[in-house]
Amino acid sequence: MSAPVLKTGVAFGDRRFKSFRLRLIISEEGFFIFNFIGSMAEQIRYNRIRFPKGRQKLFLEEIKMRLNCNNRFLAQALGIKIRTLSDWLREKSTINYSSIFNLCRKHKISFPQRAKLLPEFWYVKKASRLGAKIRNRLYGNPGTPEGRKRGGVTTMKQMMANPQLAMRLGFKTKKNIKLPQDKSLLAEFIGIMLGDGSLLGYGVKVTFNRVTDKKYGIFVQGLVRRLFGISSNVIIHKSDKSSDVVVYSKMLADYLVEMGLKRGNKKINNVDIPLWLKHDSKLGLDCIRGLADTDGSFYGYNNIIRGNRYKNFAFCFTNRASRLLASFYNILKKEGFSVSGAKDRVYLYKKKDIARYFEVVGSHNHKHLEKYRKFKRTAV
Repeated sequence: MSAPVLKTGVAFGDRRFKSFRLRLIISEEGFFIFNFIGSMAEQIRYNRIRFPKGRQKLFLEEIKMRLNCNNRFLAQALGIKIRTLSDWLREKSTINYSSIFNLCRKHKISFPQRAKLLPEFWYVKKASRLGAKIRNRLYGNPGTPEGRKRGGVTTMKQMMANPQLAMRLGFKTKKNIKLPQDKSLLAEFIGIMLGDGSLLGYGVKVTFNRVTDKKYGIFVQGLVRRLFGISSNVIIHKSDKSSDVVVYSKMLADYLVEMGLKRGNKKINNVDIPLWLKHDSKLGLDCIRGLADTDGSFYGYNNIIRGNRYKNFAFCFTNRASRLLASFYNILKKEGFSVSGAKDRVYLYKKKDIARYFEVVGSHNHKHLEKYRKFKRTAV
């Protein structure tokens, strides 16, 4: 009678097993026993057995029928806890080799032919792969700029939460800022933040179009350095044409909150120009400049009157925060501009208003200035 064959993770004919003097001893009933001389005999005790899907439960049920016992008695015979046996029956975990081997040898029960003896530490590779997938999902692929950025942000948060650990590792978690002396530029920066800025847990960022607003991004970096005495970085988004001027300073973010800005979604929070800026006409216009340079647009259009074509220039400010839009409208209205509004937009159409805007409010956005200069040269 030929004995059933227990498949293994490594072929038994492999040269690696010759030093262990593998011997196959077959009993009269056709059951087999592996006898390893040396360290293999001790090692195999901790190996596991894998069955084809659904076969492990059937194998254990057959043992129960053969012994005419319940789960509790079978668990005791195997030397395991009832909960472990439950996991085996549900095929939640693989069977321990030594437990089942001794029981089968005692009661002369044969193994299924398709059972597979797993090598030691077979689970390490699978666990490592699973851990890597979870780590990449949480923090991004460390081999990409996005992954390194997310990893850096996560590390920064951890260091801020544990300053003592940060000091031991040589991290600087608190970047001091100088208090701005120029209120006019501070008001403009607050306008920029209300437009395309965001308050983060670890600092601030301002988003801009790196193609059309490249020079304006450089201006924002210089403004941060001039106002607060700290440097900034530019993060490029490869998925589109946008980039971020990022300032890693929690102190700066906290300071801007004290100045009247809010963390979170600006539309949901229905943000507004801080009161201390609205109560000062000069600072209010400075804030308008920052808002218009980020969320505003200047454009030319043709107007036909009595068959004659006239080239005109208009300004449009767009924002979905109703309070902010109303404050923008009221500040310009109070300063004598002929303002019109529609839904989430504020317009200036008259030539004298456009000219006065660039004279009184001004702009630091090269794109806006070039459009206005081109219009003045071509206007009839």
